[in-house]
Amino acid sequence: LDLYKQALKWAIKTDNIIQTAYAYNNIGGIYTLTNSYPEAIESIEKAKKLFEELGKTEGIGYAAINLGNLYRHLKSFEESMAYFNEAEKIKTQLNDTIGLTVVKQLKADILKEQGKLDEAERYLRELKLEYIHNKDIKGQAIVTNELGLIEMGRGNNSLAIKLYLEAEKINKSIQNRQGLAYNNINLGLAYSNINKFKIALNKIKRGYKIGSALGDKRTTLMAQQAFVKVYEKQKNWNAAYKAQNDYLEIYRELYNFEQSEQINSIRDKYENEKRFIEQKLLEEKNANLEQEFTFTKTKYNYLKISGFFTFIFLLALSVIFFFYQNKVKESKNTSNLISQQNEKLKEANTTKEQFLSIIGHDLKNPFNSVLGLSNLIIDQWKSLDDEERFQISNEINSSSQSIYELLDNLLIWSRTQSSNIIKSPEFFDLNETIKDVFEIFKNQAKFKNINVRLELKGQKNVYADSNMIGTVIRNLLSNALKFTHENGQIVILTQQKDDMVEFSISDNGKGILPDDLKRIFEDKGHKTTKGTANETGSGLGLLLAKDFIQQNNGLIWVESKPGKGSLFTFTLPTS
Repeated sequence: LDLYKQALKWAIKTDNIIQTAYAYNNIGGIYTLTNSYPEAIESIEKAKKLFEELGKTEGIGYAAINLGNLYRHLKSFEESMAYFNEAEKIKTQLNDTIGLTVVKQLKADILKEQGKLDEAERYLRELKLEYIHNKDIKGQAIVTNELGLIEMGRGNNSLAIKLYLEAEKINKSIQNRQGLAYNNINLGLAYSNINKFKIALNKIKRGYKIGSALGDKRTTLMAQQAFVKVYEKQKNWNAAYKAQNDYLEIYRELYNFEQSEQINSIRDKYENEKRFIEQKLLEEKNANLEQEFTFTKTKYNYLKISGFFTFIFLLALSVIFFFYQNKVKESKNTSNLISQQNEKLKEANTTKEQFLSIIGHDLKNPFNSVLGLSNLIIDQWKSLDDEERFQISNEINSSSQSIYELLDNLLIWSRTQSSNIIKSPEFFDLNETIKDVFEIFKNQAKFKNINVRLELKGQKNVYADSNMIGTVIRNLLSNALKFTHENGQIVILTQQKDDMVEFSISDNGKGILPDDLKRIFEDKGHKTTKGTANETGSGLGLLLAKDFIQQNNGLIWVESKPGKGSLFTFTLPTS
């Protein structure tokens, strides 16, 4: 934003009207991303006015689309539609087919939000024909999914499911994983509407897993919202309450709550839903208490009639014994509490020392690398050829990836130290999780020209926490890529062993020294070992792997020879 404001200042100073218009438009774009809608509208209206003075039809069209979208966010549908109509005329005049499809999609979205489903459907079917004519497969998938939403809004859930499955098939053919995530979540909601809750929850979980693997918080947010709706329909208030809390946590990460009245209203809406769920839980608890009270009252009356004096005598003995037992218990609890607090203080100090050590050593190195290389490319840009620039950019990317992996492991590790991670076991296909993780590292393997061979046959269903196991596989594959030389090979294999599934990952990299191998899973300090391309690590990944596998009733071990490579193996139960 500061850079665009500087550009605006210089454009005005040099009387460059076209650059002034672009600067206003770009400033409006930044304000839109930060949900500062009034400031965004003011900037883009200035840009549009300058484009009109210059007769720049294309610029007017872009500004009109941006303004329409802003008023749509503010629920001012009349103003929004007016700008979209203006943009549609301009895009038709310029024969801009791509821009025209964007405008039609946005107009359909507004009509859908207004409940004008027939008009929205007409736009979407026109769009679908255009996408088919232009052979835009991804566009076909998007529109088919949108048509499913319209049918679901009409209550035609069977037809909606058919359209979602059609969109899913298209997305699979082009490997559009984000589209697959949306399809699965929407399928879950449609199945929920016809009370097929088990299928619904499985579909939503699938969408959530894909979104998590892609790092797409908007998709995981959408999935959590779907979980809340399904659990509410089931009257499973405990699960709904947990899902609502997860939703709000992701929402707080994704948005700044204080930036606009719109976001505040959304927050209030979901806080109200949370309170509604809490009220339902309280009602259930009160009903149980009332039933228990009625039973106790009846029993009390019977005992009073059958032996009042005996009851008084026993009650007196019970009171004396109760007070005596409470005193003993209170004394023991005080002693145990002091002991536990001492242990927690020791653990906290150890955790703090490890945390500071990692930040001071392992996080500093890749940051220095990024800073040094970025300064080099800035200072020597003109003297560097394209090959040298490409190599330096790749080094910067590699160091950034190392920083991201370290921070991710550091955050997960710190949560395990404070016992903030709750295990949620479920049945899932381990092979699908492996494929999801591999997608994340595909480019990294390609950069080092490492052949990663997946030997995954059929389904390998296990019973464990899928998020924990995803973290384990991610760390093991990251280490294998880190310590394998260029043109090397990595093999990932899963096989059934009685009532367990065995996962193994082997490489022909640099291997592990015998002394390091003995304490590789120990939580006693850490030792950084550089990868074959000088990649760095903290050793936290293997600590997390051991902890998560053990929590899920599995075993993990390693075999390695220096210069020959390593083989990491873990097992997980099937039930």
